[in-house]
This record gives sequence, C-alpha cells and structure tokens, in this order.
Amino acid sequence: MTGRLRSGLILSACLGSLVACRPAAAQVIHLATPASVSTTPTRTDAETVPVATAAADLLYHPAAASGALVHAPIYGPTLRLLIATLNALPVHRHSAKTCPPTGHETAQVTVDEGPQRLQFRAALGACGTVEVTFAGAAQPTLAMTDALRTVLRDAAAPPPPAPPVGLLEPALRPFAHSRGAAVREADDALLLTSLPEAVQDAKATTVAPDDLFLDGDGTPSVIERETRWTSAMAPADLVDWVLARPPEGLRATSSQSDGTTVTQSFTTARNPYVALRFVVSPISGGSAVRVNAQVFWTPPKSAVEVIPATVTSATLRYTSPDKPNGQSGATTDLTLHGAALARVVRNLDALPTKTIDIASGCAAGFDETATVSLHNRGQRVRFVIDLGACSLVHVTSGTSTQPVLRGSESLVAIIRALVR
Repeated sequence: MTGRLRSGLILSACLGSLVACRPAAAQVIHLATPASVSTTPTRTDAETVPVATAAADLLYHPAAASGALVHAPIYGPTLRLLIATLNALPVHRHSAKTCPPTGHETAQVTVDEGPQRLQFRAALGACGTVEVTFAGAAQPTLAMTDALRTVLRDAAAPPPPAPPVGLLEPALRPFAHSRGAAVREADDALLLTSLPEAVQDAKATTVAPDDLFLDGDGTPSVIERETRWTSAMAPADLVDWVLARPPEGLRATSSQSDGTTVTQSFTTARNPYVALRFVVSPISGGSAVRVNAQVFWTPPKSAVEVIPATVTSATLRYTSPDKPNGQSGATTDLTLHGAALARVVRNLDALPTKTIDIASGCAAGFDETATVSLHNRGQRVRFVIDLGACSLVHVTSGTSTQPVLRGSESLVAIIRALVR
C-alpha cells in the first residue's frame, strides 16, 4: 500500500512540473508498473512480401560442415510458392523447449536490393526461427515451419529427375477387409496426388469423415486420410489444373463450392470404395489444399455365414409386399432340399459383406422379405433377406448378430421363382 501511495505522489509531482521531474522519480514509476502490461509481438506489414514481387535472392548453407554455400535466384512458380509460405509464417513464441543440436543449416532470402530491402534470415533447425529486417530495421521474429524448410531446400537443390508416375494398382486393390488395410489403401491413393507450384505441409494423418451419417447398421466402416499442401496458384486456376490432369486412373465426379472453398472429388469404377477429394481454399498469394483419400472397408464374413455342402435342408419363409390397402402381404413357407437348396446356398455364399457407410436412400421395399433358416456349425443361422431396392441380408446365429451382407439380383430372382 505504501509503494502504491508513493508512486502516486511522485506521478502527481511530475504532472505538476514536468521540468522538475527527476529521472529517479521516473524510475520509481517504472518499477511500480505491473508486468502484465507487456504485449505479445505481432507481424508487421513490412514482413509481408508483395505478391507481385518478380524475383528474390537465396543464400543457403547446408547443415553439413563441408557443405558448399548455394547462391541462387528465385523466380516463377518457386518464388510464388516461397512468397505464400513466408507470408503465412506465425510470430515466434519463446518457450522453455530444449532443442537438439541442429548444425548450422541456414538460409537468407533477400526480396529487394534497394533501400527498402527486406531480408529473412532463417535457421532451419528443429527450433528454428526467421529473423526479419526491413530497410535495416529489425522486425518481430517469425517461427520456422516445415513448409518453409521444404521450399528453401528445394529451391537450393539441383533439379531432380522427373519421378516415374505412381502405380495405380496399389490404390485400387480388391476390397479392404480391415481398418489397417483401408489405411494402407488410402495412403496409396494419396500418392496419386500431383499439384502444381505446391509443397506438402503435412504427412498423411487419419481424420474424422465429415460427410457421413449412419444408416442404422452401426459405426461407419470408413477411413479418411488427409495431407495438406500450399500452392502458389489461385484456387480457381488450381482446380482447373486438377480437372485437366486428374489423378491417374480416376475421373472427376462431384464438385461443390460455398463461394470460398471448392471441393472436387474423383472416383473410379474399378474400385467404388475409394474416393479422392481436393478441398481448395484461398490464402494470401495462393491456395491451401487438403487432399482426402476415403476408403470404405468391408468386414470379413464370419464362419457361420459360409454354408458348407454338409447342410442338406433349410426352411424358407417368404412374405409378399404389402397390399395397396395397407394390409400385410401373404406368407409362404417352404422346405428346401436338393437342387433348390443348392441354388440358394451357392448365391448366399457368394454374397460379400456390406460396407457400413452413408445412408443409401433406397426406395421402400414394401416389406417384401425372405428368411432362410438352417443349422450350421451347431447353431441355428437365419438369413433375413430384404428383397426391395436395398437388397440387404441380415444374419444372426443364435442370438449373435453377424456382419450384414449385400444382396444380389440373382438371389432375389431365385427366391421369387421358388414361391411362385
């Protein structure tokens, strides 16, 4: 309380006679000021590289002690990508993080050689920073990012030979039957990505699908893997480029836009369970791109869903569609043997499991169903078949639910022939 009173008295004395205010009094006021008034630095306008910049100069020194200094001009697509990356750098935040030894990998980018020269001095280590000066005056220090490391290293490296086109087959292998297989298939699909004037900001990660809803059969068996990119191309130009050069083996399907972000999807008839999507948003000097590979995986069939030849009989209960007046359809019961049983079993064994995915929106089947019941592996197994547009087969063994099967037109035709 005494300190506060004394500071107030000295401040009043200084306000009454500024000429008589001694440095000692000013020092007391400074010490009494709370530390909480310190502000966090922010980027200045001087640290923003104009998009119209025509060229920049790069001095790069690799981490190796014997590495040679690289002096190279930067222009064209590489410069546009560098500008977009520099303009996206956040301000460096001091922390107590311990950084491992990183050698002396550094880079200096000079944007203008005139009196208004803008320079970025970057340390590319794990805790790297980017010191900025404009017209000789120091600006707030910026934080290094993986994207900037990649751009600087690529700009200093000799042009690599053109890489071979990625193989399409790994991304279009037969249906994945597990979550792990779906992840591998999605990562292979992401390798088909090719973007102009771009650098990949982040490796593939698993993200939650943002466009799914359940159809009542459980959790969606879908994997979505995502990579992030920065491109110096404007969003409209980038989308046009991708449409003109679709990923190998894929074709453009749906395209959506909310006025700012554009989503362009690609699929292939060779594997309807794989989709690749490009989500393009504008940023200063270019585009931010999310590339998503979405793979629906099919659970493996359980042992009781495979009917062996030792099964010699089964029962079939068929319920016809509801009548126009709303009354339930008629029920027909049959016992299956011989050739009739063999045809039904052969078609049931050929059914794949159903991927639990987006609600299908199938037309109503008017409750036309068929239930095949039999004994298999010491259990009573029931195949409840929806003969409507969705043609799904729900399987139970005893009181246990088994993976849902996807019906077939041939199975529906056989059942209808048996009851008519």
